[in-house]
Amino acid sequence: MDKKILGSVAVAIIILGGVIWWNSGNQKSEQNSKEEKSTSQVAAQEKSQEEIIYFYGDGCPHCSDVLEFIAANDIENKVDFTKKEVWKNAQNNKELSEVAKRCGLDPRDIGVPFVSAGGRCYIGGPSVKNFFKGKAGI
Repeated sequence: MDKKILGSVAVAIIILGGVIWWNSGNQKSEQNSKEEKSTSQVAAQEKSQEEIIYFYGDGCPHCSDVLEFIAANDIENKVDFTKKEVWKNAQNNKELSEVAKRCGLDPRDIGVPFVSAGGRCYIGGPSVKNFFKGKAGI
């Protein structure tokens, strides 16, 4: 009888050890998966923070002034940035509002011209021009 009990205890220990070993492997796999997701989320966030976006309105006189400045100083060949029109494009307008919120600004109080870059926001012709001057080294 003692041999049966001892054998049962040994089998139980082996099964318990196998379950613990199997779970530790799954936890490591889940942890690695979470770390990979976290790393990719950070990379995406860093990319969005590095991205420069110039928001403007078609027909906005201050925006036209900035666009003339950009053309006259060859900024598009010196600085990598994206232009997004917000008065006629609802998706771009929504994106501008989201960017403004990330900068701690009330979207109802912002206007164009507007630049988002490096997690910072620049509003108004002089501020936007100064930003581009600095980036272009002029």
